[in-house]
This record gives sequence, structure tokens and C-alpha cells, in this order.
Amino acid sequence: WNLALELDSATEAPRGLLMTTHTAVLVTGASRGFGRALAMQMAARWPQKLTIVLAASSSEGLQETATLLVNARVKTGVKNLEESMAVSVAAVDMRDLPAVEAWAQTAMDVLQAGKPSRVILVNNAGTVGDLGTVAELRDWQSVQKNLDLNVTSCMSLTAEFTRRFGAPRSDRAAAKELPRPEAFVINVSSLAALEPFQTWGNYCVTKAAREMFHRVLAQEQAHCDTFHVLNYAPGPMDTDMQAQIRNSHGVFQPLREAGMQAFDEGNLVTPLESAEMLLRLIDDHEFTSGAHFDYFDGLPEDEEDDGDEAEEKKHPDIVEQSR
Repeated sequence: WNLALELDSATEAPRGLLMTTHTAVLVTGASRGFGRALAMQMAARWPQKLTIVLAASSSEGLQETATLLVNARVKTGVKNLEESMAVSVAAVDMRDLPAVEAWAQTAMDVLQAGKPSRVILVNNAGTVGDLGTVAELRDWQSVQKNLDLNVTSCMSLTAEFTRRFGAPRSDRAAAKELPRPEAFVINVSSLAALEPFQTWGNYCVTKAAREMFHRVLAQEQAHCDTFHVLNYAPGPMDTDMQAQIRNSHGVFQPLREAGMQAFDEGNLVTPLESAEMLLRLIDDHEFTSGAHFDYFDGLPEDEEDDGDEAEEKKHPDIVEQSR
């Protein structure tokens, strides 16, 4: 699918009432797929001042995303692009934990600059890891790198974000002492965080760990009325990760066949569609902090397929994944 062309035909106003004048956002895994689509939707649909920090391992992919963001913003008709949106990119290897910890300080400084009324961290970066049965696991260095990319780096970045924009422990009075921007931590989750899939052991473990980490964070910040946490499963999307699963001979064959069928029949969600859903959730922020929300949960009944077909799309026994 053509991201730029699809966005051009979908630039209607955001559904939620925007009560903010300046939004600052950090999106990891922003060089492609869902991270890129989400950043583009923000540029196209949020009219207020926007500061966006894009992070990923691919410098070239980040520059491409930044260019697409500028093009999307220009199409909104803004009079002064420089005052309307600031985009910065950071090529960061999320498996390099010391580098992530050091960069997190700089990233949060960028988010805080200009005293935004809303700050958002989107933990999107991730990998499906080695595909195969538990008995076939042998490369433990690779397993550790996957854990560092999918879980530990996410924890490090989120901890720094919480120190900057969250409230001290469970003291409600202290939580209200200083004015804080509305803060959102979005974990890009998956059905694999909740259910086991054969040969996806690496991925399921890291997604489940990330989901629980964000649920704990929501409880720890429950006394802070301005801090919101959401585990968002974007649905079975047409991305490079989905293609990797379809084309891997290590995947449990019925799951692989289901993924191929979903692709052939056009039943995969586009990243832009799912990104639009997430923006609605952020704008309305009516969800319970720490909740798990699936893309299909937000579709009106008349937009969903009827009967068994809808269930097949939501729980394909396989195709669901997080980017």
C-alpha cells in the first residue's frame, strides 16, 4: 500500500475535542510500519503545535519518515510550517542499553522544551525474534538481544518519561502540587501478549512482559489524574513484520497458512487505519489507565464484518501482531 497516497485521502478532522495547544510526542520504531503511520497521522490530524521525536535503528528510514511528516503537514494548509511542527530524529539501537539510557535524557529534554500541554510516549519498537519451537531455541545471545529490544529498553525509556511527567509515589497531594501536562504512555501491544501461539515463544514472552510492565505503571500512577497508560493492540497489519511471519518456515504451519490467507484475501488492517483509531483513543482518553484495547474493539458494529468473519479477523489464530 502507498502510505502517502492513502493519507492524502483520509485527512478529515480528529474526532476528539482537542483541549491542547502544544503536543510533544516520542515514537520508537518510527522508520517504517505502524510507527511511521502513527507519526504521519499525528502530523495530518492534530492542528495544534506539534513536536515529534522519531527513533529507530535505521537512519535512512527515519529521514524518509521525517520527509513524509513534513509533506503531510503541508497538505493541512498550515501557514508557518516551522512554528507549526518540529521534527527530530534519533538513530538508536534499542539493544544497546547504555546508549538508550543516555539518549533518553536528551529525548525527554526535547519533549519538555516549550512546556507542552500534552506529552506522549509511544513504545512501538520491537522485533518478532527467532521463530521456532521452544525445543529449537539454542541462540541465547539472540534471545537476550530480543528481550533488550522489546522489553528492557522500553522499560528504561518509560522510567525516564515517568520521572519527568509522572507523580511521586502514592501521595495524591504531592501529585497536585505542580502543574503537569497530560501524559500518555502507549504500549503497542498484541494479541500475543495475552494468548500463546506455537513457534512464537520469543515474541509472546516479550509482549506479555511489556503488557504487564505497563499495567504496573498504570497502578503506580493511579493517583495522578494527568497520567494515562494504554496497551493498544493495532490488529493484524500489513507490515514487514507480518511478511516475515508469513514467509518463515519456522512458523507453525497452520499459523503461516492463516497469515498467507489473510494477506491474499485483503483482510489485514492498514497501519494508517489502526493509527487513526489510536489517535481517537488519545484525544478522547476515556479508557481505563492500564487497559488493553484492540483495534477491533473500537469499530462500530456496522463497520465490522458479520458473525464468524469478524471473529476470524480479530482472532485469526495467528496473524495478529503488533507492528
